[in-house]
Amino acid sequence: MKHLVINGWNVGFDKILLKKTLRAEFGYSLLEAKSITDQVVDNKEIRIPFDREPRVAEEFVKKLREIGAKATIEG
Repeated sequence: MKHLVINGWNVGFDKILLKKTLRAEFGYSLLEAKSITDQVVDNKEIRIPFDREPRVAEEFVKKLREIGAKATIEG
């Protein structure tokens, strides 16, 4: 199974947009999205199961990188 891995952030990181994106893509509650965002800010590695076709997965990773998150797909 593939995983979306978020393991930090870059200058210009947009916490609010990350929360909104996680909620839209995964259906997380505001509390869950906030918790993940806080872990990203604390530079903790987040692993989320992510079975999407490769093109869709790469587009999503690109979107996260534009938000300022350090993201990759593993698996």
